[in-house]
Amino acid sequence: MGGSRGPVEPTPKRDIGPYADAPQALVQFGAQTWGMGQHLSTAELCDIVLKEAAMMTGVRPSLFEQEYVSRYMEMHNDPVFSTILAAWIVRAKMAE
Repeated sequence: MGGSRGPVEPTPKRDIGPYADAPQALVQFGAQTWGMGQHLSTAELCDIVLKEAAMMTGVRPSLFEQEYVSRYMEMHNDPVFSTILAAWIVRAKMAE
């Protein structure tokens, strides 16, 4: 009766930190980007994570800010950084 059932879908509960370590942040990154398809690069997924946080909180970045962040993500390709920054945006809005 063995066999793989494939990856298990992450919990729908959002973890907005504070994160204790990179693995915890990466679990949240995986949850946020679950099912977005294999055709997107990690940099594109990082950008989506940040844009989602901005959208959820009503932050309206300028076109310059959006383009700058997208270029930064392309250069650095860091899911932990994007997840931490997204959590800061959400936690700051909740603290208002």
